[in-house]
Amino acid sequence: MRGAQKMVPTRWSITATDDIIFKKLTPEIKENPTIDSYYVYESSYMDNPFLILLMPSLFEYENFETWFPGSVWNDSFDQRPRIVEEYEGFKCRKQYATDEGGGYYAARLAVAEALHKMRRQAGVVVFREIPPQYSAPLDVWVVRETARDAFKQRGEKFDTKKDALKFIDSRLRAQEGMPLGIGDFEKLSKILRQKRLTDF
Repeated sequence: MRGAQKMVPTRWSITATDDIIFKKLTPEIKENPTIDSYYVYESSYMDNPFLILLMPSLFEYENFETWFPGSVWNDSFDQRPRIVEEYEGFKCRKQYATDEGGGYYAARLAVAEALHKMRRQAGVVVFREIPPQYSAPLDVWVVRETARDAFKQRGEKFDTKKDALKFIDSRLRAQEGMPLGIGDFEKLSKILRQKRLTDF
C-alpha cells in the first residue's frame, strides 16, 4: 500500500477534494425537486465578479470564465476578451476540465453545497470575469469562497429565462473598450441555447 502513495502538488489535492465532496452531494441533489423559477446570485472578491444563474430543470452545470486582456491568463495582442466554457450534464463529467482547471471544480462545489442546502436541483450557469486587475492568481479558494458568498446574498428571482438573462446582461462588467454582452455567452452555451416550455 505504501508503494502506491506519491507526492502531488497541493492544488491537485485541493481540486480532488472538491470533486470528491461534490460527488458525495450530487446523488441527493438529483433526487430533489427542481427549483420553481429563475434565480441569479452575485458576488465579487479580489476583482473576481461572479454571477450564478439557477434554472428550473434537472441538474446540469456550465461554467464560463472571461479572461480580459492583461489578466493573468490572457496576454492576447488583439485586445479581446477570451471566453472559456466547460459543461457537464445530469450524468456528470468523466474527463478533467482542462480549460478551466481547479476553478471549475471549486465553483461547482459551492453550487452543489447551495443546492443541497435548498433541497432542490437546477440547471446552473456560472459567469466569472477575470479583469486586468487580477494580475496574479490566488488559487481556487478565491473561486470557491466567492461563489459560496453569492448564495449568502438574497439573489434575484425571475419568472422567465429572458428576464433573468436581461438582468445578467446589465450586470456584466465589460472593460473599457471591450464590450461584453449575454449574447457572447449564449452562442457558446450548451444550456442557454436549450429551449424549454417555460421559455414560451
